[in-house]
Amino acid sequence: MFKIGLELEYFLVRQKRDGTIVIADPLDTLEKPCYDLKGLTRNYDFLSTVSRYVNELGWGNYANDHEDANSQFEQTSPTTTRSRAATGPSSSAIWWAPWHSSGT
Repeated sequence: MFKIGLELEYFLVRQKRDGTIVIADPLDTLEKPCYDLKGLTRNYDFLSTVSRYVNELGWGNYANDHEDANSQFEQTSPTTTRSRAATGPSSSAIWWAPWHSSGT
């Protein structure tokens, strides 16, 4: 028996007033941010909201972590099929962070 699941991996970004796209957390500047707890906790409200929605879908979110790039996060769930979260040829996504919209 194979156990597979979904891995929601995405970048959290915001749009500045001039239209440019930047990472949502300006403090997320580590050269190797993978599994950075400070970056994870600074984005706790967003991550816990997504986790709650994933659980409400019945997918059982059990892991949230900061990934290898600045502003890159991952949420993992052991489901019967990964295709539940597929959004085309790639399951990667970009999430907008309006609460980080300082306009700068």
